[in-house]
Amino acid sequence: NADFQGDDATQGWTTHVMMTNVGTTNMTVTHTIPGGSVGNYIIPTVSPTMTPKTLTVTQNGTMTYNGSLQDVPLTITGIEGTDEVTASTDQVKNAGSYSQAVTLGGAAANNYQVGNVSITVDKFTLTVNQSGTLTYNGSLQNVPLSINKFGEDDVTASTAQVKNAGSYSQAVTLSGTAANNYQVGNVSVTVDKFVY
Repeated sequence: NADFQGDDATQGWTTHVMMTNVGTTNMTVTHTIPGGSVGNYIIPTVSPTMTPKTLTVTQNGTMTYNGSLQDVPLTITGIEGTDEVTASTDQVKNAGSYSQAVTLGGAAANNYQVGNVSITVDKFTLTVNQSGTLTYNGSLQNVPLSINKFGEDDVTASTAQVKNAGSYSQAVTLSGTAANNYQVGNVSVTVDKFVY
């Protein structure tokens, strides 16, 4: 009201500009001042600006390593009304935790912004079994093991050598360039008695 003179300053005026999409728009505003004194003033062009709304994007559900590239299912929070907005991020393969950029799509995508999304790919749990039979021979023996790895992944399993006849539950060590994509429990080992 400070720019109005005399009695006009007590009248006041408010202009509401309706905008739908993000951006800056130049527009001429028509005002009505009580008393008909609007002709005494020059009303400038206004340039209202709408900034994008920030969405929250999260991983939807769990992912487990499977030896291949996988799409990341995402959930979007914060979309207004029936706005058409989708979110995607790069495919992932190896087990681990990632922070990745998100790409927004859809007719209303330009009205929104988003930060990175946190992604977790869990390790695959291997099944490890003793491969073949072992019979007591008076010496320490390596335990042959079989595993259900994916494809040609470079991962091997080993356990401590055994000697005496009996049944054991032993820890398993994984090695190889793809070992970090897997986890494993103990393996059951059986050494048969030697028959004379």
